[in-house]
Amino acid sequence: MLSYEEFRESMLEVKAWFDKLDQINACGLWLWDWSHGGCGHLVIELLIKLMHDEDRWIEYFVYELDWGKRTDLHASWEDGTPIPLNTLEDLYRLLEACYQG
Repeated sequence: MLSYEEFRESMLEVKAWFDKLDQINACGLWLWDWSHGGCGHLVIELLIKLMHDEDRWIEYFVYELDWGKRTDLHASWEDGTPIPLNTLEDLYRLLEACYQG
């Protein structure tokens, strides 16, 4: 697994790339990338492997939770205990728990 700082730095680089694409796309220029296997998507796939993320929490955090901004979706453990996923730190803690689990 990566250290938290390595993970955070990598994730923030991916987010910056996605944000740039969103800005370009908002101007009416459509650039193909992450949604169909482009650079950003490949980095996410590599992080999933590096972090031993068998349940694909990274993908869920990025694509479904929009980097933790969505509050209408919630994850929980089997016993019903909520899993906080609002920040990269929350995501890293979850990945650590799953890896050690």
